Amino acid sequence: MFQYPSINGYFLKRSNGRFFWSRGATIGPLSFLASEAHDAVNNDGSYASNIVYRAMASGQFNFSDYDANHDGHITVDELAILIINNDLTGCRTAGVVRSADLTFDWGGGSTHCNVGLVNDADPFAVHLEEFEETLGCQDIYGVWSEECLSGQLSPQSCAPSDWNALYYLDPWHRMQLGWCEPRIQSLTAGGIITIPAAQVTDPSSPVILYDPAVGPSEFFLLEYRTHASPSGAGYDANVADDGLAIWHVHQEPNHSPTLVPRYDAGPLPAQENWRFCKKCKGIHYITAWQNPQAGPCPKDGTHDVPSGPGYQIVQNIANAPGQHGWKWCKKCQGLFYAPATAQSHCPAGGTHDGSLSGDYSLVDNDTNSPGQHGWKWCSKCQGLFYGPNMALSYCPADHGFHDDSASGDYAMLFGGSNLVVWAEGPPTFKRGGNTLWHSDQTTPRLVLLNGAGTSTHLHVRPFPPGAGSITVEWLSERDTWVDFNSLGLFPDGSFNAPYPTLADGITYVSYGGILNFKPGSSSVTTNITKPMTLKAYNGPVTIGR
Repeated sequence: MFQYPSINGYFLKRSNGRFFWSRGATIGPLSFLASEAHDAVNNDGSYASNIVYRAMASGQFNFSDYDANHDGHITVDELAILIINNDLTGCRTAGVVRSADLTFDWGGGSTHCNVGLVNDADPFAVHLEEFEETLGCQDIYGVWSEECLSGQLSPQSCAPSDWNALYYLDPWHRMQLGWCEPRIQSLTAGGIITIPAAQVTDPSSPVILYDPAVGPSEFFLLEYRTHASPSGAGYDANVADDGLAIWHVHQEPNHSPTLVPRYDAGPLPAQENWRFCKKCKGIHYITAWQNPQAGPCPKDGTHDVPSGPGYQIVQNIANAPGQHGWKWCKKCQGLFYAPATAQSHCPAGGTHDGSLSGDYSLVDNDTNSPGQHGWKWCSKCQGLFYGPNMALSYCPADHGFHDDSASGDYAMLFGGSNLVVWAEGPPTFKRGGNTLWHSDQTTPRLVLLNGAGTSTHLHVRPFPPGAGSITVEWLSERDTWVDFNSLGLFPDGSFNAPYPTLADGITYVSYGGILNFKPGSSSVTTNITKPMTLKAYNGPVTIGR
């Protein structure tokens, strides 16, 4: 019977018995001055450093026992620490702490960290997430606080609202950690396979489908998720849905996931680092998010610079759709409509100055365009502002509200990026969805990251609720050719080099493929045991007599 969860129990089960934590000790509680609180320090690294230093200096735990190679440095592969506090919501960072003759180094840069920070009120899944990240796992929830890709299909996605919610780590991370070995199959050959439920202790249960012509950098990773199984609900008790999960993965040569613009960023390259000012409700450019340079705000002081991703604007693309002629003002860092520069008003004084600006374009009056709609042009100052906030806006022309009476509807493209490890669900492979493919459901043809379609679609064979496994077919509707009159010299099944016999055609046609016959006849008979479509081309074909 499944017992109340523990972090170590989760890792032991999810790793198929290959990994577990050896508990060191619980240190604390540790008390701090108000000046050392996270809000006062306002830096994750300094805050965590204070905590680790206090723990080392407390004498409650002998850190040196975990210096496995006795070099005076405890590193990411020797000790992991989970800090549970009541001071902030969970986060983690890199840093180095020295106490006495021992240095504790928790990584950073391109490496993972071995210190996790969680709040005492965070859901259990967040505790799992932070510990997973000490092993090198990466967040795949999308843009921070703006997206929730593949929610409740992996602890590396966004946090659940239910403190007790339980669900397994996604198969890509398990593969990266060496906890499973997916079965590798050709996407174009087609086939049929049985996939056990994730909670079944079977390291080969996931399946990789890849196109040999494309290479191993991009693939689809299949797994079966169910909250109720003969094996017991276990750590997948609160998984988002029951059925086939199709994870789309694209990797760099070093096997790290590819970083791409979020799906609602638009199809064209654009300039990042545009931000919304909550004081005047306008848009402005900050130069770089690490060191933002905010221009003057018409309401007071400088523009507000919210943290996290903001917006991006298409720049210097002559054939880009939408309205061109928008410019960046070098005085206030705002965006304004340049054809009306003479009528503009800049919060820095005078008219806007677009002398150093490229040409920006904004899609207007297109309800189907990506991004955030509702942005408006102000006929008084010529700037852009967020229309739903007009009653709270501040215009530099007369220190009143902006005026949208002559404006169309503009869509501002969102900034930020996604790692290409996300589940794609029905009905059209929505990126990052958490609705799975259900019993007797058929997918459209799979689509690659670059938008190229494949010849393959999947069919989930009927299965009862809570089944211990499901059977999945992937049907590749590729054309294979047979010509009984061919000499059979170097055949490859193409139109110009067809196979000469029925047996060859049936052997080499893909599962679910199309077997085309040029006019002719053969007395050979055979049994067909895989799905395919037989077609006669440009004349009669006789088989079996």
